[in-house]
Amino acid sequence: MVYRTTWAVSIISGVCLLITAILCTADALLSKLLSTSIPNGTEWVTYLNIPVVFCAIAYIQMDRGHTSVDLICRKFPLALQKLIRIVGDVLGALVCGFAGYCAWKLTADKLRTVARSSSAANAFVIWPFAAFIALGFLLVTAAFAWCIIRDSVGLVREEAAEMEEKEGGGTI
Repeated sequence: MVYRTTWAVSIISGVCLLITAILCTADALLSKLLSTSIPNGTEWVTYLNIPVVFCAIAYIQMDRGHTSVDLICRKFPLALQKLIRIVGDVLGALVCGFAGYCAWKLTADKLRTVARSSSAANAFVIWPFAAFIALGFLLVTAAFAWCIIRDSVGLVREEAAEMEEKEGGGTI
């Protein structure tokens, strides 16, 4: 369930990356061919990078994509490896939980003040992008918490179990 939720949210990341690529390409073509550009194109690209990063980070954590240094950890005994993972996950959950709380407060502030991307007349509100930061940090906090439970109880990673089921072999 946690794995599928983080995977579903990470789809937003891919969509925003695709929109960014299309926007950059269209802006470059328009500027070269028609000597015009997309209004607020630079701001859109800048702010679309927020969901690209923050919507994918929890999914990456579920697969230990950015918090594990296997080159060093594999030299230690298994019990020490597990302890290092759990301590790292606890610290990650605490830091990301605090950052998520701060981002939540920032989102409320941006919503309250109706902050905009620039002073231009056609500028857009930026609170949804602050909300993506908060969502990303809170989801990665949940992912760290789930990894603590998973490592403590000895559960297999969800994606490995799903792949095994698809191949017809049951659980690992």
